Amino acid sequence: MPRKSPQPKASRRPARAKAIAAHARAAIAPRSVAAAESIRALEPDARPIVQVAPGTGGLNLRATPGGTLIMTLSDGTFLSARESAEAVQAKVGMPNQWLAVATTAGKAGFVAAQWLKIISISPQPTPPTPPTPPTPPTPSLPPLPPDIIAQNTVFAARDTVLANGWRITVGTPLRVMEANWAGKVGNPNQLIQVQSYAFKAGSVPGTWVVAPTAADVRAAVDDANVAFGISAWTFGMHDEFDRNLFAGSNRMGWVLMTSLVGGDPMPNYAEWALGGYGVIGRLNNDYGGSGTIPTPDRYDEFATRCANWVQAAQAQIPGRPELHRRVWIIGNEMNNPREWPEEGRNPGKAIQPEQYADCFNRTRRAIQARVPNAIVVPGAIDPYNAAWGNPLDYWNRMLANIQDLDGLALHAYTHGPSPNLITSLGTFGDDPLRWQYFDFRCYTPLLDVVPQKWRGKPAYITETNATPHDGQPAWSGGRNGWVPEAYREIARWNAQPHAQQIQALILYRWIRGGGSDAQFAISEKPAIQDDFRDAIRGQDNRWRA
Repeated sequence: MPRKSPQPKASRRPARAKAIAAHARAAIAPRSVAAAESIRALEPDARPIVQVAPGTGGLNLRATPGGTLIMTLSDGTFLSARESAEAVQAKVGMPNQWLAVATTAGKAGFVAAQWLKIISISPQPTPPTPPTPPTPPTPSLPPLPPDIIAQNTVFAARDTVLANGWRITVGTPLRVMEANWAGKVGNPNQLIQVQSYAFKAGSVPGTWVVAPTAADVRAAVDDANVAFGISAWTFGMHDEFDRNLFAGSNRMGWVLMTSLVGGDPMPNYAEWALGGYGVIGRLNNDYGGSGTIPTPDRYDEFATRCANWVQAAQAQIPGRPELHRRVWIIGNEMNNPREWPEEGRNPGKAIQPEQYADCFNRTRRAIQARVPNAIVVPGAIDPYNAAWGNPLDYWNRMLANIQDLDGLALHAYTHGPSPNLITSLGTFGDDPLRWQYFDFRCYTPLLDVVPQKWRGKPAYITETNATPHDGQPAWSGGRNGWVPEAYREIARWNAQPHAQQIQALILYRWIRGGGSDAQFAISEKPAIQDDFRDAIRGQDNRWRA
């Protein structure tokens, strides 16, 4: 993503482009939902599922046991076993054993079974038995209320692997893709066709899902019912902007201000909040240089700096500051080498997901010790950058090590200016990004795997734009409907039953940055401003509660 510094300094946009090109650019030509080489779509019980054990440090996939190297699999990679359940149980975790497996992309080979762990085992067929009297039918559960059935939504009752190895977490909402499904819920002998909100589909046994206890009746919120510093509307802009964009609309939105903590002057957060806008502050140790967060020996010092900053921001508020709330994002795109100490030139200083989680945990504790109602959110990862490895692995490992959080930050972009790219389901064509959508809907798979305990937390898409692509500069579409279409997509997401609510979609960016970052400056693009006005005036985009 583009350089986030408000100062006119050299841009790092080329570094991001190179990172994508090195790992996923082969996807640009095909960009089809189905990968060119794919394994047979399996029911969840058709094959045992194993995983490269965390902490392994990578596992080699070979053409034959001990033979030619095909590729190295990162920790946490899911694999379908090509052997029986008995063989999997006998080999996994044992030295000197090789297991035949296939990746989600269909690459088949052998791995050392010692470094695997079992995720699921398919039941083995029972041998033929003499005819017996008919088995009594499975006792049926109480019928579901009509309002629940009408919403066609269930929840994953366990961590579940859908077709092609896509793993969702317990509590993930699933759209039911068949009629007359209600009687199958809870029945182990029935399969239900489902699709996650990230458009990942499969068939699951009735015992792998649960019905909601009540229909989703949440309604759009009003500005009068949210705290100062929170907006009921999803419209937003990165950097302090011309408020005339909202003039006459009777609607409000969000402003995001990014700061180098201790190095930049403090913005007037209170002025925006008292003016009716939602306020998001992103706190950075540095823009590149010494890293979006510092090295581990300085985590406590950084946490103290952030706590001092947030406390001083709260002191801007007259009267009763406890009635005001702010969203504070800690760091940015921690999986992108541009944001590491020494900007990736020293791989030993890469920000590992466990390290980021440690820094975030300390910083959130320090902030909320001073300002208990602060909304403290982990930085968004780069959804496309594979220089560290699979961004999905980074996201999962980061969340697994965070003790608590108050929301989730995401980034979403299109490669080019066409509004049709907002809803495109084209995916990357090579590993490790075959699972990821190539354009705006890249936010959806990350929300598929949020731990259940945080599914009620708000989400914020804190950067979006039409990025440069195929010789076209950023925001090159003008007033072509890209911005209204992006906000319609967020409204569609938020309207889904039991969907985690996205409270803000922030356009990147208002000001003119340095170097190639200057091309993003919406302040110099009247047509994009008009596209934004069209969205504001044409849509009732409020999140639900």
